[in-house]
Amino acid sequence: MTSEGVKVLKFSKPLPSDAQLRIFIGTEKALAEVPFKLRDIALP
Repeated sequence: MTSEGVKVLKFSKPLPSDAQLRIFIGTEKALAEVPFKLRDIALP
């Protein structure tokens, strides 16, 4: 599902504990990849 630049991902089964989320942000002049970590996030 996509809504005004927001993308929602739904999975049919739990992700592995070592799963990674990569976000790419494109601008008019460059493409930037910024690593970050989400920790201790309670998921349903």
